[in-house]
Amino acid sequence: MEKKHNAGLWVSVLYFAQGLPYTVVNLMSVIFLKGMGTSNELIGLTSLLSFPWVLKGLWGPVVDLYFTKRKWILTTEIICAFLFAFLAFGVLTPTPIIISLVIFTAIAFVSATHDIAIDGFYLNTLNKDQQALFVGVRNTAYRGAVIAGSGVLVFLSRETGRKPFSHRKYRRHQNISRHSAVTFRFLF
Repeated sequence: MEKKHNAGLWVSVLYFAQGLPYTVVNLMSVIFLKGMGTSNELIGLTSLLSFPWVLKGLWGPVVDLYFTKRKWILTTEIICAFLFAFLAFGVLTPTPIIISLVIFTAIAFVSATHDIAIDGFYLNTLNKDQQALFVGVRNTAYRGAVIAGSGVLVFLSRETGRKPFSHRKYRRHQNISRHSAVTFRFLF
């Protein structure tokens, strides 16, 4: 079976894809919101964005009963991509903080659903010996996503944020940090 032969590749890719939205929602959101001038009290409440991952067991049976794990994975990845795009453009709205929080919340729920599907696919596709073999690959890929999301993207946003903006909408919204806007612009 070719699918099991390439298990190291798909396990790496799926678990990297699992870790990146989690990192963006739970770590980069703080930097993003702080760059927009959000109060520390509101930033403290962003810890509530972790609840979808805590509560994902409540809708896990729905993911198990309806559709295939592959369909859930693909659908949630497409939805996440659109939500990241909306987040990038959300900074251009008159209420960027509220829009951003709503989008971060949506990403959290979609990403938690994505996690359920990935874990189910992993368990259904690989036997117990293969699962044990790839547990290190899984964790390394996930941690790689944490490093990419919390280190590399922040660094790149800072570097690209030094370039002046020429677009009128960026100048119109002076309360938005260039660094946070570019971070999510860089994602796309």
